[in-house]
Amino acid sequence: MPASIINDEEVWDRFVDNSPYGTLFHKWKFLKIMEKYSRYQLLPYGIFKGKELACLFPLFYKAEKGLRFVASPPRQSILYVPYLGYVMSREFDGWKQHKKESFTCDIVHDINREISRLSPNYTSIFPVPRCTDMRPFRWSGYTVDLGYTYITNLERTEEELWNSLTSNCRKDIRDLKDKSLQFKAYNDVDRFFEVMRSVLAQEGPTFFHAQTPEYLKEIIAAFPENVKMNALYEDDTPLYISTTIEYNGRLLMWMAGSASDRYNSGECFVWELLKDASRRGLKVAENWGTEQRRLCNFKSKFNPSLEMTCIVRKTDGIGKLATMTYNGVARMPLLSSIIKA
Repeated sequence: MPASIINDEEVWDRFVDNSPYGTLFHKWKFLKIMEKYSRYQLLPYGIFKGKELACLFPLFYKAEKGLRFVASPPRQSILYVPYLGYVMSREFDGWKQHKKESFTCDIVHDINREISRLSPNYTSIFPVPRCTDMRPFRWSGYTVDLGYTYITNLERTEEELWNSLTSNCRKDIRDLKDKSLQFKAYNDVDRFFEVMRSVLAQEGPTFFHAQTPEYLKEIIAAFPENVKMNALYEDDTPLYISTTIEYNGRLLMWMAGSASDRYNSGECFVWELLKDASRRGLKVAENWGTEQRRLCNFKSKFNPSLEMTCIVRKTDGIGKLATMTYNGVARMPLLSSIIKA
């Protein structure tokens, strides 16, 4: 069951669309945009079970100045993609546990063989939240860390959604009711990046400082039905701006930030976003990014559930340098130029 490169966009996208593990990030055009703006090489592997394609595993590879990186996806500071990793077939969930474990071990063995040929100093894989059995990676010498993402069930009435919010959150929303705020589409990507760079100015180098707005513009142009920007307005002034991804009934709150300090409008914006998504028949909303306590204090106001994610890594002695904090990297021009590229 050797892994092999797949260059057929139609075959690739059909598999992603039919899999419960597929995301918009896995779609062919999205991967090619990621390749373009990360300057990593896309390696779109497929793994077969007999003659049937049973798994997709996109990897990205970069070699520069003596260091080699394999990632799926490349660093969030480059592309702001929370996860990628492998995509199992639709049939996988219906298999018995023994068959699932055997096949997962085969996948890891196969893809690890391809990775080993590249001799990377640092490998990182962030699978989608629904992929949580990382034992085969651990058995193959990888370290596995746990993460989380926030999930809100949208298949409820508006009253049930409202009652699930914390009392303080509901109060903050009610306090803005007489301001005649409007939730509507937004399309100024350049201004959005300016806002985010200002909001995150105190946090050092971020995706919004390192990446060009053309990246998001190209994604929106490629997926206009899936990637949408919205804002909460007072008159013609945007107070809060967000970029979301809709795919297979799931809403991902991808990028967001306050565009004005006129009001504390974040709670009101997210509430309007959840209502809108529920009314349009989306099933789940995901608010990723749960590692900063400050952000969690805000995101948990909407009473989401926690869904586990995993992070898989392998490094050699040189690769460990690439996992240093940004402060450490900033003191090392060689690594800084590679990691931020």
